[in-house]
Amino acid sequence: MRRNDRGLHRLWGVCTLGPLVLSVLGVLSLACVEQGEPEPTKPAAPPAPPPEPPRSALAIKPEATYALVAFAANKCVQFQGQSTADGTHAQIATCVDTPAQQFKLQAVPGGYYNFVSVPSKLCLEVAGGVHDNGASIQQGACRGTPSQQWIIADAPEGTVRFVARHSGKVIDVQAAGTADFTNLIHWPWGGDPNQRFKLKVVTATASSDGGMAGKDGGGAAGAGGKKDGKGDKAEKKGKHKKDAKEPKERDAKSEDAKAAK
Repeated sequence: MRRNDRGLHRLWGVCTLGPLVLSVLGVLSLACVEQGEPEPTKPAAPPAPPPEPPRSALAIKPEATYALVAFAANKCVQFQGQSTADGTHAQIATCVDTPAQQFKLQAVPGGYYNFVSVPSKLCLEVAGGVHDNGASIQQGACRGTPSQQWIIADAPEGTVRFVARHSGKVIDVQAAGTADFTNLIHWPWGGDPNQRFKLKVVTATASSDGGMAGKDGGGAAGAGGKKDGKGDKAEKKGKHKKDAKEPKERDAKSEDAKAAK
């Protein structure tokens, strides 16, 4: 009987512990299912740009071509290696009046401008359209995005600043450098000289043949006119002399005729 009692006791223990174990396992399994893999966190929305500055009173001529001259360095904006490739970084270099340093300023509704490179037809932009300090300034296919649209605002000493529409930050010569090929970056406005620029109207350069032809043609025409004038004067002078001789000859002939009579 004792053995049977022990067996029954064991059986009762199994029967009572079994459901408990199963319930614990079930809870654990549910916990595993509920936890699963954590959902990826969504990137934080970019901060809203600060209030836009007043537009400069500087008159922008849509037909004109401009050089963007860095105030502190007195050097012109161009793209690395004078490349026309999409994604090429903007930098400063000694102004040499080449097309690689020339831009068209295209007005955008709202008082913004696209800065379009003359040789590449690409737009000056903040790389990737990011808001980060230190983001590169480069050229990219014109897409009409806010990171390619610039506010031209007044700055001290008769200069201007170029403010990105999407971030409110400005074009900045990196580390206040003045050496050739220093990169341009995107940085909060602080009024520093390396964040200020001047817009210089560039005179369109005619082709050498055409220009020379125009000069030579004009000069030749002027010279020809003078030469012809001298010829006319000489011709008239000769004619007057001839006319002056003819009366004398007629008088001499009439005197000879009288003497013969």
